[in-house]
Amino acid sequence: MFKYFILLYNYLLFIFFNHFRIIFVIHHHFAYSISYNHKLVNKVEILNKRSKIRNKNNSLYQYLFINNNNINNFVKKEQIRADSESRHTSKSTFDFKDNDLNEKIKQRIESESSNLLNDNLNKNDFIQELARVGKSIYHNIPTPTLFKSVPNGINLLKSFNSNDFNSLGCNGRDYFLVKSPAPVDYKLLDDCSSSIYISTYLDEDKRIYIDGISDSLVFKGIISLLVSIIGWTNYLQLDVELVKKHKFFKKIIDYGIISENSLNSILNHIKNELNKQLNPTKGFKRASMFQSPRSKKRVAVLVSGGVDSSLALWLMKSRAFDVHAFYLKVNDLSNGPGLCASNDISYAMQVCNILGVTLHVLPFSKAYSEHILSGVLDDYRKGEVPNPDVLCNSRIKFGEFLRMAIDWGFDYVASGHYATLCDDFFTKEQIKSPSSLNGSTSINGYYKIKRLCLSNDTLKDQTYFLSRLTQNQMSKLIFPIGHLTKSQVREFAKTVGLPTFDKKDSFGLCFLEDLDISQYLTKSLGESQGPIVEYETNKVIGTHNGLYNFTIGQKKTINSFLNPKHVGSTPKYVVKKDIATNTLYVSSNYNDDFYTNPKGIRSSFKVKDMFWNVPDYKELINKIQSEGSDDNFKFKVKLRHTPNYSQCAINFDGDEATVFLKHPDTGISTGQYCVFYADNYCIGSAKMVTNNI
Repeated sequence: MFKYFILLYNYLLFIFFNHFRIIFVIHHHFAYSISYNHKLVNKVEILNKRSKIRNKNNSLYQYLFINNNNINNFVKKEQIRADSESRHTSKSTFDFKDNDLNEKIKQRIESESSNLLNDNLNKNDFIQELARVGKSIYHNIPTPTLFKSVPNGINLLKSFNSNDFNSLGCNGRDYFLVKSPAPVDYKLLDDCSSSIYISTYLDEDKRIYIDGISDSLVFKGIISLLVSIIGWTNYLQLDVELVKKHKFFKKIIDYGIISENSLNSILNHIKNELNKQLNPTKGFKRASMFQSPRSKKRVAVLVSGGVDSSLALWLMKSRAFDVHAFYLKVNDLSNGPGLCASNDISYAMQVCNILGVTLHVLPFSKAYSEHILSGVLDDYRKGEVPNPDVLCNSRIKFGEFLRMAIDWGFDYVASGHYATLCDDFFTKEQIKSPSSLNGSTSINGYYKIKRLCLSNDTLKDQTYFLSRLTQNQMSKLIFPIGHLTKSQVREFAKTVGLPTFDKKDSFGLCFLEDLDISQYLTKSLGESQGPIVEYETNKVIGTHNGLYNFTIGQKKTINSFLNPKHVGSTPKYVVKKDIATNTLYVSSNYNDDFYTNPKGIRSSFKVKDMFWNVPDYKELINKIQSEGSDDNFKFKVKLRHTPNYSQCAINFDGDEATVFLKHPDTGISTGQYCVFYADNYCIGSAKMVTNNI
């Protein structure tokens, strides 16, 4: 009985106190239930007017704003929440002096983005239009230095405050698109392919302010639409599930521009942050209600002890991934010397200790010997000049190790390579080689593929070495420093306190930078002396120590193998290697027409073992051949790791082809790779075969 008495007592108290808080107002033909706080009268009127205007002018908002039929429900909810203390001391939304600026950006976004809801817009046009919207809306809006240079502190990559804008190089401005009534935090979102920072603000009228920035034009477009769709709505009317059904968001998911999980991550982040502001004392509980069920992405980061991989590790750690570092150890080759540099692993350990990342040291000598060195030695025996670094990336780092990492539950592998990966989309009908789709993502008939793109540092760009990666491999890779130059990497590393910031770059074989390749080949293949013959006269003029020590076009060290009387002021170049007779041919006339004419060894070559890393390579080839001037040399190739391209024409013949260079090269060696490019994309590679003379 006592329990029921207490309940009745509490109920009577509730009726008594609330009797004086409820009044009825009839104004402009609308009836509203409001609390004693007269601000709510203006608030409901303005909300209703804005709702009518927006629903009338733009269907973009039809699901997101309240109408007259549910105004009473709104008031009931407002009464329940009326006693909640606002965490802000700002003026009402409608008294905020900068709302004129906010209204202008809203109108601008509505105007710029109207075409995105056009049903006749195909996928490719939609993506281009979305990027155009992002570029247009963010035109002349300052980009924080964390996207283009070194931030002022480690935490800036995880979050920054609008008060930090001056230190971020934003020239006095303290917002990107929408100005909030008070300072706000911009927080980095997890589980997104691009860097996205979002700020949220809830004023005392429960009005939502959304602002953000990204390093991607496409995501700038998405943020613009988020600002327009969610911004300035009342928090009580925000329904995440309803927002996800909006036509725009359905399109970006259907087209594979963003995954449903990533969209959930963005919307749940916004909801979580607003909940924390509405109920600061219950923030943890509220946030957990909307937390994405997915755990952090797990990333295995390859580290070598150098500055590039060190910064890559730091960037992945700063982006809130679940990061583990892996050092692949190759230092016990049974066939010869080749210890890895002793201080490399020491540097890797120092960096991991500073960042609090677990370092795993994996023995990879056996795998490296089986997959790389054995084939390299065979190629040298045949007189070829192989490129182990190309094979190392496709077979070891992103072959054997990638397979192991995925088996261990990692979502991605990251490394310090200077390259970038871009998304593109196709229909199945556009693909001429279905097998090349392995590893691509299928979404409602569209295929999302990866393109291997140049880095921002043309001197350090490593797409040449990555040219034989498959779609399946590229779909699991992240190159965090691909948008930086080497000088920026070093400056960045120094700023955040990485001990590798001034460590010298390594050169030489992949994993075996200190290996003396000539000594290793001599020990592995044996010294095989043979005659050096002058090609034009067929005279023996010296003795070589093994054909594997020489490449076509080489002039360095040649004189040291010649008989003294044949050493002249004119340098001699290697022009041919005859494996059958173990003869090395040289010439002093390397610049003559015999070698530089269109069919000479410096101007043309055959290719074999062609590999294409994108499914639309035939379309790209046909497009290149059909466009441009009457000049036949329309293709771009790299014949070695260099920032320079060679212009060429290609005659395809089944699985082989002949390449004709516009300008003679310094030396084309059988076994080396030529890598093909279309615009800024690396589309494949092939082994070169030197012409016979």
